[in-house]
Amino acid sequence: MLLHGILGACMAGIPLALLLLYQSSSNQVFRQRLAYFEKCEEQGLYLYVWTLKEEISAGDRIAEANLEKKKVWVSEKDYPYLELNVHKITGSRAKKELEKGTVLQTVLLEPVKNKKAAKK
Repeated sequence: MLLHGILGACMAGIPLALLLLYQSSSNQVFRQRLAYFEKCEEQGLYLYVWTLKEEISAGDRIAEANLEKKKVWVSEKDYPYLELNVHKITGSRAKKELEKGTVLQTVLLEPVKNKKAAKK
């Protein structure tokens, strides 16, 4: 009778021990991914930025209808070049051909000299 109890305990204990080992290794992977994410977060941010809904040719004016606001990860080095003000983007011209989904930056846009002249 004692032997049956020991065998029963082993039959239940071995799978539980294996499950515990699996959970421990999964926890290790989770911690590694979390550390990597925290490291990446230090080097950039998720921000709402203006992107293009469609391709724009070089020299074309950008209208508000061409823009879409999206949340994307922005690196620390690109942040100073972002244009977050939609009023500064609309009416400006593309310096070069811009593909759909391009995050708009000041280096990609030629500012409008006179907003009233741009509306005509």
